[in-house]
Amino acid sequence: MCCAMWQRYETNSKGVEVFWKSWLPKPGTATKAALFFCHGYGSTCTFFFEGIAKIIADAGYAVFAMDYPGFGLSQGLHGYIPSFDGMVDHVIEQYAAIRAMEGVRELRHFLLGQSMGGAVALKIHLKQPEEWDGVLLVAPMCKVRSPLLILHGAADKVTDPNVSKILYNMANTNDKTLKLYEEGFHCILEGEPDGRISSVINDIISWLDSHSDKN
Repeated sequence: MCCAMWQRYETNSKGVEVFWKSWLPKPGTATKAALFFCHGYGSTCTFFFEGIAKIIADAGYAVFAMDYPGFGLSQGLHGYIPSFDGMVDHVIEQYAAIRAMEGVRELRHFLLGQSMGGAVALKIHLKQPEEWDGVLLVAPMCKVRSPLLILHGAADKVTDPNVSKILYNMANTNDKTLKLYEEGFHCILEGEPDGRISSVINDIISWLDSHSDKN
């Protein structure tokens, strides 16, 4: 039996209708932690992430993702970001509501951001440094004190892997990991050979496993 998936629309305090989804471990399986995904500019919370979320959920994690206003199935002019900070605030509000839900609030909470979503995840962490138990960044487009995992394709032509190295070196935490994938390009979670995508997903799950049972 696969993980349990559900989706819904909610109108937030700013009157914007937001679309979000969740993928939960199989019934009867203990949930290790909750992972909150921040998508990139050319992506949404569905399509390619659907398969990734199912794999992570089957590994015992509750996975949550939303479309930013103006992206995917959420309300707004497609692709238009009038204010980056404003967009981040939409994400903070939606994820705060989910994090307060029964069965979720008791868990450890991690952020996963890809490309522009890496910048969103970092901004969320900057605004709520005590609210999150760790940050995972995939090809980030952007000082972190929480446990940090950075994943980047060494051949990325969209965002410079060297910037991820700088971010890694600047992170004010001893619990940090940087993984560069040789011959990997920008979207290492999609559009790459199956073996490389599986390697990236397995690295994410392994990192979550090593951080979800910490007191």
